[in-house]
Amino acid sequence: MQGFGIAVYGKGGIGKTTVSANLSYVLSAHEHRILLIGCDPKHDTTRQVCDAGIRTVSDYIVSTTPSQRSLDDIVATGRNGISCVEAGGPRPGIGCAGKGISATFNTLESLGADNLRYDFRVYDVLGDVVCGGFAIPMRPAHSDAILVVTSGEPMSIYAANNILRGTLGFENGEGRIAGIVLNRRGVESEDELVDAFSESVGIPVVCRLGRSDRIQAADRSKKTVSEMCPDSPEREAFETLAGLVESLRRGEGRMHVPFPLSDEELESLLTEGRLDHLGTYRNTTVPVVQSSPPAASGPVIKRRRIGRGPMGAVYTAGSVSDIPVVIHGPDACGYTGLNEIVSARHGWGSGSFCGSGENILCSSVSLRETVFGGNESLYDILH
Repeated sequence: MQGFGIAVYGKGGIGKTTVSANLSYVLSAHEHRILLIGCDPKHDTTRQVCDAGIRTVSDYIVSTTPSQRSLDDIVATGRNGISCVEAGGPRPGIGCAGKGISATFNTLESLGADNLRYDFRVYDVLGDVVCGGFAIPMRPAHSDAILVVTSGEPMSIYAANNILRGTLGFENGEGRIAGIVLNRRGVESEDELVDAFSESVGIPVVCRLGRSDRIQAADRSKKTVSEMCPDSPEREAFETLAGLVESLRRGEGRMHVPFPLSDEELESLLTEGRLDHLGTYRNTTVPVVQSSPPAASGPVIKRRRIGRGPMGAVYTAGSVSDIPVVIHGPDACGYTGLNEIVSARHGWGSGSFCGSGENILCSSVSLRETVFGGNESLYDILH
């Protein structure tokens, strides 16, 4: 999808939706074309800017066959012309919400959303879940900048630090963190603690919001505080944030490489209120195997990630029927992936793809690998 992408991350309940919706509203008031995508199974991102109920993508793809799907069915128009999409997810306790996000991006792509023209795309993403599906919006293929929302509460800062850790796998040496948004909760020395965290991870605080009855009242009225209270300090704060992302789109603003904290450094920051050096945590890179490794030397490991959703990669590779395609995951992922592939093939229509999935393999990772990582199963199936 065209347009400058902003992924808004943070702990559940920290105010990501408030930031995403208000940022979208203010940018639309500046006469920008906006796409707001809710990447949360609660599917409540767009309620502040869209009066009509929105059909979630997760519900839509379950009930609608590929040949009958239309982009207009899942993209609603909100106030100020904001285009709205909700990923949705499975019922609580059933299924994988992360795969729901992956399916949303794949569905939008398959229905031609890449041809839609927007000035900004805003993603509201749950950030205290480490499932890979929730990392899709932070990939360079989908977003150009990342905002991290936090308060001064320990668990909120813990989640913010985890999010910064997660971005390292997609940085490729170039910073894409636009800044930290402080959404105050009224805890003691809140600004000082978040400022100390900001300094230690090398990411500036770019917006400060006070705990406000106006925000709560606007939310109950299904409106943004920027719309309901145009002369409020909150609207002024979101105007400042909108100005920042507008400058980034013009190539005038600065983005940052994060220096996340190790567990010991984070504990020291939370207990002592300060840290006198930048964070030293470094992400362990996840190897990606090249498609044609030299036979004599074994698999060649490239220390970078593929910036695309897993099912999107399988779709692309699966369009060639005479090569093996490996889904690196447990059997459940292999089964789900194969079902999605078989369904998608009916939509290709040209007849260039043949076969029923015999070339799709699964590495069947063990429980230990699923929890702690590892590549033993991948190496086994490649050999």
